Order: sequence, then structure tokens, then C-alpha cells
Amino acid sequence: AAAEIRKRGRKVALDLFSPGLAPFVGQDYVTLAPLADWVKPMTYRLAKGPASLRLEIPALVENIASLTRTEASVLDGWCADHLTGFDPTTLSIMRESAVPFSIMAREIADAVEKLEPVPVYFGLELVRYPGVIEVKPADVSGMVEAGRGAGAAGAILCWDLMHVPQDGLQALGEVL
Repeated sequence: AAAEIRKRGRKVALDLFSPGLAPFVGQDYVTLAPLADWVKPMTYRLAKGPASLRLEIPALVENIASLTRTEASVLDGWCADHLTGFDPTTLSIMRESAVPFSIMAREIADAVEKLEPVPVYFGLELVRYPGVIEVKPADVSGMVEAGRGAGAAGAILCWDLMHVPQDGLQALGEVL
């Protein structure tokens, strides 16, 4: 498919799960890298929806707990002991509000490293849907800083631009 797309004079871009989740859905960054002109890992930290780190990481832990009949708190502790950027409160913070910027940045940095020399753009959440995603100006500047610090080539404004509040656009303008 990539060869056919390029033959038609188009670029190939891949929208992938974040590096920490990609193996669970059969995505191999190293294998996919030569097929892409650029990649956007879905490192969404705020949305309560599919492919969002905020939804997927706690759901993965909860499903493992259910399948193994292990208390979720035991797995929360395991995550704190074995995963970079996690402490005993990280999963509860994710469930209640958002993925820490440090974890988002680590996922972007992992993508940059695994996909080199392919440019990596991170998904910048700007949308406000009450009950699903509530992006505040501080979130915008924090996400941009996380992406820049992780070596991303840039950002892709995600989802429905008709639901981007003015304060989010102002915050984006200030950090650019």
C-alpha cells in the first residue's frame, strides 16, 4: 500500500498507538518505520476515549487484574516498581484527571528513538467535549513542552477543530 501511495505522488503517514501500547495491538515501530514519511503516535493524555493513554493504560491494568484475579492495587504497585515515570499514585491520577506530562513525553521520546530517521509528530489535544475531554490552557502549553522536550518534529492538531475553545488556541499561540 505504501508503494502504491508513493507512486501516486503522496506521502505515507501513520497514526499509531503510543510505543508502550503498540505491541498489544500488533504494531511494530521498527518494522513500520521504513513504510512511513512521518508518524503520529497517539500519546493523548486527557481524553477518555480509544487510543488515549488516560483510558488505555488503566484499562490494560484493570483487565490484567481481572484475568489474573489480582487486586488492582497490587498491579498499581508493580507499575510503580517497573515502569518509568510511575509511582504508586500514577494510575489513580490517570483515572481521575490526566496522564502526567512526564509519561507523555517519555512515550513521544520512545517513538522518536524507535522511528528514527522518520519524523514524529505528536497529537496535540485542543478539543473540549464536556465529560470526554476538558483541555485547559495549561494543558496545551504542557503538552507542547513535553513534545518539544521529547524531540518531536512538531504537533498535529487532533480531532474536531470545530470544538476547540478560544482559550486553547490562545495558549497554543503563546507557546509557539
